[in-house]
Amino acid sequence: RESEGSSNLEEGGFRLSSINFRALKAEITFIVGKIGSGKSSLLYALSGEMSVEKGSKTRMLMDGTIAFISQKPWVMNSTIKENILMGMPYNEDRFQEALKYSCLAEDIKTFPKGLENETGENGDALSGGQRTRLSLAQALYQDTEIYIFDDVLSALDSYVGSFIMEHTILEKLKHKTVVMSTHALQYLKFGSLIYLMEDGKIVKQGDFHSMTQ
Repeated sequence: RESEGSSNLEEGGFRLSSINFRALKAEITFIVGKIGSGKSSLLYALSGEMSVEKGSKTRMLMDGTIAFISQKPWVMNSTIKENILMGMPYNEDRFQEALKYSCLAEDIKTFPKGLENETGENGDALSGGQRTRLSLAQALYQDTEIYIFDDVLSALDSYVGSFIMEHTILEKLKHKTVVMSTHALQYLKFGSLIYLMEDGKIVKQGDFHSMTQ
């Protein structure tokens, strides 16, 4: 949950530098900034998906298992049910909670084969919002310690986005470590710490009150 002085080089050439970042358990940590400022790159770095530039002095500590939902979630070419379970044993209560808090239950009723409906290659049988919510259901079922969300609310309509923010993230995951980038500035008041990024660097950080002064 901590990354200090990192200088990571992404495959496409984008670099993060002079990063000092911390996220704590039972808190929501937001990352904000303009498009191209490095928000996604920082989340990929926290998830171990960016390489470290040779010679850099980087120290990272992640205490717990991680669920990461990117802006374009990966979906296995299988059934809805198998995508949620990801090889874990089926537990009815846990499964139904994952459906409820991902707002996926109503969608499943519209699928011809319900939970056994095929997702298609790269989730092509699903809409963008459904792919995001399927990935969220999967993450909830895995019950990890750390949840990293890359602007997931932008793929959802306002009603679903509000439910997931207010009930899933603020209530269901209130005992977890949650790190998320977002353009939905109305939710920043719920964050314990906010980081503002520009050009691959954190240029300002603080709580909601200090960041809005």
